[in-house]
Amino acid sequence: MVSIRHIAAALLLSSSCNALHVSKRAQLDSVDVASDDDVTMPFCVYGEEGSFNGTVQVFIGEDNSRSLAFGNDDIGTQTSTKCKGDIPEFCRGGRAQKLGYVQSCEMLSCPCKPDNSQMEFPEQKRMMDIAVPLCTAAAGTFKSLLVGLGGAAIPEYLLEHCPDGTGIESVEFDPRVVKAATNFFGLNLAPGINEVENNDGGLAAQERAEAGKLYDVTMVDCFQSSGYVPDSCRNEKLAENMHKILKPGGKFIHHIWASQLDSTVATYRGVFGNTSVVTQDAELGVSWLIISTMPSTAAPFD
Repeated sequence: MVSIRHIAAALLLSSSCNALHVSKRAQLDSVDVASDDDVTMPFCVYGEEGSFNGTVQVFIGEDNSRSLAFGNDDIGTQTSTKCKGDIPEFCRGGRAQKLGYVQSCEMLSCPCKPDNSQMEFPEQKRMMDIAVPLCTAAAGTFKSLLVGLGGAAIPEYLLEHCPDGTGIESVEFDPRVVKAATNFFGLNLAPGINEVENNDGGLAAQERAEAGKLYDVTMVDCFQSSGYVPDSCRNEKLAENMHKILKPGGKFIHHIWASQLDSTVATYRGVFGNTSVVTQDAELGVSWLIISTMPSTAAPFD
C-alpha cells in the first residue's frame, strides 16, 4: 500500500514534471551516465523482502526533499516530504550510474525534520482541512486511523497541528515503506501517539472493529501499482468495519482515482447511506476524496 502522489499533474501536465518527481529514468537499467550530483537517480534502494518484489527507491533532492518510488511501477513519485534545513553532509555524494549499482538502504539513514507548514500534495491538504478542525475541537481526545503510510506526511502534519493528546495509528502493508519513512522521511514513532502497524488495511480495520476501538477520523490512502486501490481497501467489508469504528459524527476519508470512484461511492453509500457520502475533487478530476460521515447520534452497525 502506498500513497501515490502528483498523478493528475503527471497524467495531464506531464511535460511540466521535473526529474525528481518522475522516477522512470531510475527504473531503466540502460542509463549509463550520471553526474556526481544527479538526483534523478536514487540515493539508495530497498531490495526484495519476503513476498514483496521489485525495489523501493529513496530519492534525496537538492532542496533536502525526500521522495519514494517503486521500481515495478512507472507512475513516478509515490510520496514526498520536504525536510527542514540543508541536506546532511553524509547524505550527499555521487549517485550510481545505473540502478543496479545503487547502494542498499538497509544499513543507511538520513535524518529529516519534516517541514509541516504545508502539505506537499492537494489531496493531502484537503484531507487535513477536514481532519484538523475535528482534532482541534476534540481538545486532546482525538484518535485517527490511517491506512497507507507512505512517507508519513499525514501523521506528522496531523500531530503538529493538533492539540496534545491527539493520537494516530497508521497501517502499512509493505515493511520497506515503514523503514523508509522511519529512516529517511522523519517518521517519529511514539506509543499511544504515533504508531505504525505492518498489516493489510482491510484486516487491520476488521481487527479494530472486533476489539471495539473507536476513532474520530479514519483515512485510506493506499494503492497498488498504476493507482489501483486493492479490493481489501475499498470493499463492502472495509466500509462496514469503518462504520463500526467511527465515533458519532466521525468521518471516513478515502483518497481514490476517478477510475474506481463511482463503484466505491456506491459501495460506501450502501453502508453509510446515500446522504452521508459525498465526493470532493482533489486534483483535476483525476484524484478524488470520498467522505463518509457518521450521524452525530449514530446507532451501532449490525
